Formats: sequence, C-alpha cells, structure tokens
Amino acid sequence: MAKEKWTYRLIFELDPSFKTEDCESVFDGIKFFGKGFGITFDKPESMGTKELAYEINGFNRAGFWVMRFLLDKKKSFDAFNVFLNREKKIIRYLILKI
Repeated sequence: MAKEKWTYRLIFELDPSFKTEDCESVFDGIKFFGKGFGITFDKPESMGTKELAYEINGFNRAGFWVMRFLLDKKKSFDAFNVFLNREKKIIRYLILKI
C-alpha cells in the first residue's frame, strides 16, 4: 500500500509596511516551529498587497503570503495554531488541506 501524502497551504497576512527583514523573521519563525512537527515549507510566495473587507487590528490593507508544505500523514495543528495566534506580526492566517 502506497503512503498517503497530505498537501497543505499556509496563507497569512502581514503588515504591508514590513521591510524584507521583518518578513524574513516571520518566515524563519514559522519554519523553525514547523520543524518540530516534521513540516518542511516551500519558499514563501507573495500574493501581493490587498484591501481587507474589514479592519483587522487597525489594518485595512495587508500583504498576503502563501507557504506550501507536505506531510506523510494527517496531523493535528493545535500547537501550530497556538504559535500562529501568538505571532504578533501575523494579522490573520488560514491553513488549507489541498
């Protein structure tokens, strides 16, 4: 029986005024924390800066980013969600199973 693979996307929003160093620190934090779960992320891809439908934490614009990752089996993301919720530089995020 072949191993089943699970493909995910982490889509998140950052302050649009962030410089490259600010974004890189967020990416590094996500990658470092994900290693504890055996997650290896692809290179982050910018989806551009977009207007938000409603204000979130004082922001009405955000920089949208996506990071793809693959897992050998289905996992619980409870601890990873806690990490993402506590990361103050991330305005909002979504994990999608593809």
